[in-house]
Amino acid sequence: MLSFAYQSAPQKSQNQPGSNNKNKYYKYKRDRSNLLIGTNSDAVSGWIVLASFFYVHENYLLSLDIINHALRKCTSEKIYPWQVCLNQNQEYLLYLLKQRELCTILKTITVKCPKFHQNSPISAQELQLNEFEQVLNLHPMIFAHFLSFLCYYHLHEQRSCKQSLLQLRQITMQLLTTYRSLTFHDTLSFICLGIAHQMIGDKYSARQCFLQATQMDKYNITSAAMRLANCNVD
Repeated sequence: MLSFAYQSAPQKSQNQPGSNNKNKYYKYKRDRSNLLIGTNSDAVSGWIVLASFFYVHENYLLSLDIINHALRKCTSEKIYPWQVCLNQNQEYLLYLLKQRELCTILKTITVKCPKFHQNSPISAQELQLNEFEQVLNLHPMIFAHFLSFLCYYHLHEQRSCKQSLLQLRQITMQLLTTYRSLTFHDTLSFICLGIAHQMIGDKYSARQCFLQATQMDKYNITSAAMRLANCNVD
């Protein structure tokens, strides 16, 4: 809980109007230190939030390194919060770790969703929330591949950018067929996919993704309908 608090603290602090470079640099170092402590909250989400922090500060290569580190931790034996029961690999891992402390086990095998608050200064501008979305609760692998796409996009590495987009699409469709009850995660996944298509100029695919997300968002609690409307205007 303490690690998660450190992970959340930088999202609630804003630069003061008229802050000089020294104050901004102090805030940068403080937020970075807090987020490093926040990586102890679980196996993956803290690293992804840290990667988002470096992305916002345009340190794309370091962000990609952290994303790849996080993705290597998204293995089959990890326990995700939306799972109903444990699989055989997870049960065997728990058996091997039963002599370890509980907090160590939880950090090692648990994967939570990275969360970004409204107007979070460490959230990608492309995913800024609207007035309906108070907290962005993203599937860790979806956000990791989406953030990779954004990094490669700004680095002008078209081949890697397209590869990240392909991986984002594949994991979105995989989640859609595996966890049919997770409509909120599916909605956010299609929003990320739509944003990516929109950024590379594929307006047709972007509209299809936003339309799919809108149909899933029965209570209009995401930005899907707004993004679809804006895409149609463009």
